Amino acid sequence: MGADLLCEASRVRLTARVLAERRCMLDFRKLAAIDIVFLGYQIVFAEYVCGVVLPIVLGILSFVKGHSVTGAYLISLGINYSPMLIYVVSIGNREKARAELGDELTQQRRALAKYRKLSVLLLMPLFVPLNAILKRSTQKTRRLTSD
Repeated sequence: MGADLLCEASRVRLTARVLAERRCMLDFRKLAAIDIVFLGYQIVFAEYVCGVVLPIVLGILSFVKGHSVTGAYLISLGINYSPMLIYVVSIGNREKARAELGDELTQQRRALAKYRKLSVLLLMPLFVPLNAILKRSTQKTRRLTSD
């Protein structure tokens, strides 16, 4: 089981490195926006609060019961949802969410399919926070080089 975790961790690092090299960060903020547009702010807010709190609590309980791998995964899953909750709070309502998505909503099926695929990455441990960090550092680098 430890080898599986190492393999998964190296796959996450490789994916993050490839994304950084290609400079095509995945936009989880838009995933939060599309959820708000179609489900409403309150439902999405509740979803992401539960996505942060429940896995962390269950992870801690798993650690207490001696299931360290399960506990680590659940805690990392809760951490994964933290940036999503921050994005939802910063967007705030459907109008701002629509503005965030811009022209992507003209082709609703395509947008839904794109972000449905992206939502699977929420299950990869620590993927969303790493993506957010890489995205932010890439934006800072671009600002520094353009000045």
